[in-house]
Amino acid sequence: MLHVFLNPKRNINKIIKNILDNGDIEYRTYFPNDKNDLFNYEIVGPKSAISLSILSKVIFPKKFLLKFENSFNIHPGTKDYPGLGYNFALLNNELQYGAVCHYMEEAIDSGDIIIESNFDVSKYETIDSLQFKTYLHVLIVLNEFIKNYRNNNLESLPKRKWTRTPYLKKDFLNKYDEIEDEILKNKFMNYPDSETPLVEKLF
Repeated sequence: MLHVFLNPKRNINKIIKNILDNGDIEYRTYFPNDKNDLFNYEIVGPKSAISLSILSKVIFPKKFLLKFENSFNIHPGTKDYPGLGYNFALLNNELQYGAVCHYMEEAIDSGDIIIESNFDVSKYETIDSLQFKTYLHVLIVLNEFIKNYRNNNLESLPKRKWTRTPYLKKDFLNKYDEIEDEILKNKFMNYPDSETPLVEKLF
């Protein structure tokens, strides 16, 4: 059984569910708002069950992770951008961005990466366009995850490490305060996790 945890505020959930429905797998979906919600769910099934978090902002406590044989997270960003990476990728003039799937551990974005899908970043990129392209690659990673889950091949996939510690919200706020150029600030420093980011309206 695959237990899938989604962000209740994301319109892309409709597409995610369609992919899951067509994946020829047995699964259940949950929509936690915070970590307290996790312990209100009745997780039915053997200890061999797998959990998958997709675009969820809820951090899974160790006690909850122990309910599963393995837990995975599909995360916007590359191995170089754990945590909140959109803004920093643009400020750092990265040539590529994307999405990854990694093992979930108690520490945020610290587990080994098993799937990565990247794309070239345009010199005209904005936060909105970067997030839109990233969501498309989240779906690519999900399809690859399902294929390997169905074939019982997840643990055989090569494992890669993150190259740094996660970018956190405090890093974003500190960087925002450092930038004096208002044009640069308006272009690159819109917080991408608003209630209804533009990308959500496109889905």
